[in-house]
Amino acid sequence: MSKKRYKPLLKYVYKRVFQMIPLLLLISFVVFIMLSFAPGDPALLLIGPIGATPEKINEVRESLGLNKPLLVRYFDFLKNLLFHGDLGRSFQSKRPVTQEIARTLPVSIRLALNAMIISTFFAIILGVMSAIKQYSFLDNITKIIVLTGVSMPIFWLGLVMIVIFSVYLGLFPSSGWGDWRHMFLPSVTLAAYPLAMLARLTRSTMLEVIRKDYIRTARSKGSSEFSVIYKHALRNALIPVITMTGLQFGLLISGSILTETVFAIPGIGRLTVQAIYIRDYPIIQGTILVSAAIFAVVNLLVDISYTFLDPRVKY
Repeated sequence: MSKKRYKPLLKYVYKRVFQMIPLLLLISFVVFIMLSFAPGDPALLLIGPIGATPEKINEVRESLGLNKPLLVRYFDFLKNLLFHGDLGRSFQSKRPVTQEIARTLPVSIRLALNAMIISTFFAIILGVMSAIKQYSFLDNITKIIVLTGVSMPIFWLGLVMIVIFSVYLGLFPSSGWGDWRHMFLPSVTLAAYPLAMLARLTRSTMLEVIRKDYIRTARSKGSSEFSVIYKHALRNALIPVITMTGLQFGLLISGSILTETVFAIPGIGRLTVQAIYIRDYPIIQGTILVSAAIFAVVNLLVDISYTFLDPRVKY
């Protein structure tokens, strides 16, 4: 990339990064407000029904800082986050939230990467072949796969995979996280929905591109069909696919709650579910804020990738 194109791109990146700050602050405030008005008392859950006297509940609430006014608690949280990078401490484990997220986030990222690689690879192949062979048997099979992937709930698909491949065939473990055998079923389960979405999008964009004049020109010049499809058509059809891939990756990290719960995977999604059950507000706030930040960064990287895919893109 030339220096002339590099400077506008760098300026664009700085602008987007500064735009993320108020967005993340707004998300943190909304989450804080929603948790404050959510039913259930963390102090009561920590003490338990036995011995939960009003004095004991007030004592625990005081130790957790829950007796302070809402805005005071929010600004204390904001001050610790901005000046110390501190997301607070878990009500349950008493460990820093950053440590809990650092322990679970790599698992969720690895799971999301596995699912994204599987879904993108097969979606592009199915989408391209379906567009080339429109209305063929392969095209009909692709439509069935897309409809099935979009329609099936993740938790149901996960349970079906466990019953078939773990219970009856005994090929893969039904839960846990370790080697590739533990990763296979949850990765395939999580990949089902983005695979369907990306395959449908690849097919529609390829059908649009292969009807363009420059594709007919390339064929008239004697270029091979492989060169026409994969060098000229696919590269131009990839921009909306890359956009959707970035969006799906962000959603996979933040939306892997069901998959991690079904397969008992110690990721950030399962950590969030466990925190919701026990009203562990610092964990919930931290995981949502980190997921939102990852989603914003992934979208920025997707936007930057456009200039490498299509030199006509200007920033």
